[in-house]
Amino acid sequence: MKIAYIMYNYQAFSELWLQRQIAMLRENIAFIAAVDAREKKWNNDIPVVNLGYRSLINRIMTKIGLKNRQPSNEIYVNNLISVLDEISVDLIFVNFMSFAYDLRSIILKADSKIIIHTHGYDITWDLLDRNTGVAVYDRKYTDFVKKISGKALIIANSNYSKKSLLDIGVPENKIMTKNFGVPLEPQKPINNTTKVTVLFLGRLIECKGPDLVIKAFELACDKGMNGDLIIAGGGNLEFECRKLREESRYKEKIKLVGVVSPEQGEALRQSADIFTAHNCKSSTTNQVEAFGVSIIEAMAAGLPVVTGASGGVTHSIVDGETGYLFTSGDVERHANLLLKLADNPSLRQEMGARGRHRVRIEFSMEQEAKCLREALRIS
Repeated sequence: MKIAYIMYNYQAFSELWLQRQIAMLRENIAFIAAVDAREKKWNNDIPVVNLGYRSLINRIMTKIGLKNRQPSNEIYVNNLISVLDEISVDLIFVNFMSFAYDLRSIILKADSKIIIHTHGYDITWDLLDRNTGVAVYDRKYTDFVKKISGKALIIANSNYSKKSLLDIGVPENKIMTKNFGVPLEPQKPINNTTKVTVLFLGRLIECKGPDLVIKAFELACDKGMNGDLIIAGGGNLEFECRKLREESRYKEKIKLVGVVSPEQGEALRQSADIFTAHNCKSSTTNQVEAFGVSIIEAMAAGLPVVTGASGGVTHSIVDGETGYLFTSGDVERHANLLLKLADNPSLRQEMGARGRHRVRIEFSMEQEAKCLREALRIS
């Protein structure tokens, strides 16, 4: 089976799971298509098509005002049509329902089989624009989702995402739930002391709660925790987090290191003792964490996880066994759980070991690859 593997961007550090998925499907992928792709071949192997490419003539005419600027989705569609005319495929595999919507003039008419992988914000039906507060999706979008489910297999990345699809009337037999898989990381060094490093690694956005993490860390320190906090990642809350750090009485214990590479992320996990976030529903956008790859990666490194009971993370973490879940917004409970783990090295090690075992059984690369192969068979 030859696959056209399509997404908006697969090269960002925050989208490492896409690189893993490409590797799992590589023997079947005829070409990769992405917007603003920065390479012509993936891993010197699979052809890469830049869907955002504008011809030189088009760019010149647009610049001097002789031609109206084409809508982005029209450019994506035209470029995809061109490559599909050159390379025949059996299956169109699109990541993010919202991007499939941009390509709907092709998707709805395609003779090829179709798989659409959903991820969270693309099926948050009441999603609001962070800057304007305006609804991102309208009735036409949900109508498209229901219509395309008649001919496509839709992959949900968690039970939470599956419920979102069911809520608008997508038939259950058109949905396949598939968790992400991550590699097991080396067993981290054992820290038998009560001096700990707490790590937040992820996008600095409302539904992950990095600002609330800082507040919980401060409160835990007030209660006697001896530790440092590392916050890694970038996003719209970075300024707020830096401001909180500057104003903190524990300023010297809090480090914001910005966006990190996958290799740097692994090094941070190896040096940490506790992984934390404050998952919650964003009051600005209505977004929640649909799965939480960074949480699974932390478990794969043997880190106990402390975060809010929100969205898909309630399935990833077994409360009291691989980490702790608390009611979102309860900063004091968050702080108390950080302190509890900091003061109990053996508990950290036990939870970390159970987390690694859970990843091995439920969230392995092999498990995800098996599910993807099954999706290819039933699509």
